[in-house]
Amino acid sequence: MVTLSAPNFDSHVARGTWFVKFFEPGCLYCQRLAPLWAQLANTAEDNKWSVLIAQADCTEDLWMRLRCKKLGVVGFPTLLLIQDGQLQTRYMGAASVLHFQHWLRNLNVLRTESSDGRNGTYLNGVANVAFRGSRTATLSEPVSSTWNQEIVAEISVGSPPQEFRCLLYSGSSDFWIPSARCSSCTSERRFRADNSATFRQDLVRTPVGMAPRPINVTYGSGTGQVFGFAVRDTLNFGSVQMKNQSFIIVEDETVPPHPSWDGVCGLGWHQSSTDPPMYQRLQMQGTRALFTLIPSAGSKITLTVGEVPASVNNSTIAWVKAESVGSKTGFTAAHHSFWVTSGGIAVHKRHPVPADFLVDSGTNMVLLVPLMYFENFIQSLFPEDLFERFCGAGDGSGEFIACDCSVTETEGLLPLRLYLGGRPFVVKFKDLFMQLPAESGRPRQCSLMVRPNRMGTPMKPDPNDPAAQLWVLGGAFLEHVVTVFDFDRSMLGFAPHPSDDKAKPIGQCLNCWAQTRSVLSWKKPEAFPWKPLAAVIPTVLVLLTLVPWCVRNNFQSLANNEPAELLSSDNSGE
Repeated sequence: MVTLSAPNFDSHVARGTWFVKFFEPGCLYCQRLAPLWAQLANTAEDNKWSVLIAQADCTEDLWMRLRCKKLGVVGFPTLLLIQDGQLQTRYMGAASVLHFQHWLRNLNVLRTESSDGRNGTYLNGVANVAFRGSRTATLSEPVSSTWNQEIVAEISVGSPPQEFRCLLYSGSSDFWIPSARCSSCTSERRFRADNSATFRQDLVRTPVGMAPRPINVTYGSGTGQVFGFAVRDTLNFGSVQMKNQSFIIVEDETVPPHPSWDGVCGLGWHQSSTDPPMYQRLQMQGTRALFTLIPSAGSKITLTVGEVPASVNNSTIAWVKAESVGSKTGFTAAHHSFWVTSGGIAVHKRHPVPADFLVDSGTNMVLLVPLMYFENFIQSLFPEDLFERFCGAGDGSGEFIACDCSVTETEGLLPLRLYLGGRPFVVKFKDLFMQLPAESGRPRQCSLMVRPNRMGTPMKPDPNDPAAQLWVLGGAFLEHVVTVFDFDRSMLGFAPHPSDDKAKPIGQCLNCWAQTRSVLSWKKPEAFPWKPLAAVIPTVLVLLTLVPWCVRNNFQSLANNEPAELLSSDNSGE
């Protein structure tokens, strides 16, 4: 780092680009910035930046006081960009090496050593996105569900196309892929912008001329963040081509490792950083803005763009209106990109308890339960003493629950029923678990894919906070149902898994019974000769099973709030 003073100030800054910190030794904020500024200087030297990092003490002597006054320095610290002896602009952003670097790149003054060995400014290029595999007129393309229940599609970007794995995320409409220049990105596949003939940047006017528009996207509670620039290129999504599609080329990311995907393809509503998002680009081209996810054998999921395929029986789709997040949570407009709808939930009761659902394909759980109801909800899933015998808190917090996998083989456990569009969708007890990697000498362990939802006030939940009362349907639930995101009609559609048999609707059973066949799998022998007797025997067996269970269950209670009804039977006589 260069220290500027009266003898060398003018001669140094007369040539080249200088990023200078003006300070006074007694300034507390200057002292706090000092180690960070030294780190910035080391970074610049190690990477052979074209921008020189310097510092100047404005109180050193009279000449420096006058020089600082001439440059408009009235407070400390002040950070100025000086180019060929002329003041260009003042830095007003956050204090971090990353933010300094992004600011300099945005001004088009920073040169670093590129990945191919050439010196250059920010690379002007990104590419198109298209699915790998056969491209047919059906618009259907295979996607996959990872071990972490993440729904991932193969896409390609640019001319010629560069292939990427894209996480389908319904919680945002942002679309981003990593740049070849991103040193913090963990993905092996990086986009080389200068290799795309159709790439364009979104430029904005700055004090030193036109420059790429920077974008910072924060996920969750601030634990995940990406930084990049707004760009445009042709996107091939499935068999649909979207020319001049907006997206973010990421230069820096601080998100958990994601070996199964490279970037994010947002299926959320427009309140994002990219304009227009994918669904609006489809609408501009006259294509239906509709995305259908269809589970198939194994972990495969078929994505259809622009239509509900003929393989899905329209009469089985339960349609629900997508509601504004603000109407449920009071969130500001910046959070209006989620899919939220009303429905119900039940385990023991015949009729569901009303619930507001947020559909989030990026959450790798079956269900996130409002924190204030989480403990009671867990009690409703596990019969008395079963939890103590087989399960425990895997991380000491009580939120990550691990069980001996043999618990999923226990007979008589009721399924979870989620009501959408007035129709029940059943998640069997065994499907609430995911087997963990085996450890030598230990029994098989399974993780319960139900966690608390910590939206709103996470540490001390407020029952009056609408955000804290949302039930989040995650990607592990969407693996079991057909899901339709219809932007044109602002509707969500849900249909049973294609392999599901045509069982009778859930709820048409005894007061405290969710689904008789889930516990008593008795079937009439094919050669049974007495039809009247065959009709009576199942009823007798069911009653013999239910009477002691109901008597015991009448003594159980979850809490005084409404979701406590999940445990109790419906005694209304309806």
